[in-house]
Amino acid sequence: MTKWGISCRWIEVGRGGGPPGSLVKKASRVVPDPEYFKRKVNVVPLVYPHQTLDSTRTSWHITFGTYGARLHGDDRPTVDKQYNQPGEDFVAASPRRKQFEREKMKFPPRYFTLEQRKFVEVQLPAICVRGGWSYRICAGGADHVHLLCDIRKEIHGEKVRRLVKRWVGQALSERWPLKQGESWWADEGSNIAIHDNSYLNNAFAYIARQRATLFEE
Repeated sequence: MTKWGISCRWIEVGRGGGPPGSLVKKASRVVPDPEYFKRKVNVVPLVYPHQTLDSTRTSWHITFGTYGARLHGDDRPTVDKQYNQPGEDFVAASPRRKQFEREKMKFPPRYFTLEQRKFVEVQLPAICVRGGWSYRICAGGADHVHLLCDIRKEIHGEKVRRLVKRWVGQALSERWPLKQGESWWADEGSNIAIHDNSYLNNAFAYIARQRATLFEE
């Protein structure tokens, strides 16, 4: 039951792509007190479709960032594959290193508009069909992309991540052509194999909350 005495489910509109805490209610015409949103900016849906691992495939949480949006030395964690080994700490925050990385950039950082974020979210299900992967959910952020999908066990998620970056980049460039030498993406990214249902459901909810468009079952 809600604070208005009506049973409903709240869904957050694309975090980062609209006003914080912008909510809509499914199957209801009740309009809550606007002041409620000012106090509850982090209200998010608590229930998503339950996810179950596919015994014939491996579920992968694939993430990659846009060009120059997160540099080594930033306050946010990064991994330098030249020096970091699996299980080691992230690259430490360092204004000096961040500035050094910024000076090496060939063009300005890439940040997606809301239109581009929605475009990415439209492209990814079709790209999964093209690659032969089972799509679960995705999110296009202002400076990164998440994809949760199932892949044949003999194929590593890194290979899929590289193909996804290429194909999404090609689709973006057809709509928004880049200048010579420019790129949509940062180097590398993350690919995490998921082996238990709890992690799978947490990843699904984490991605769903970051979508630019409403999650629909």
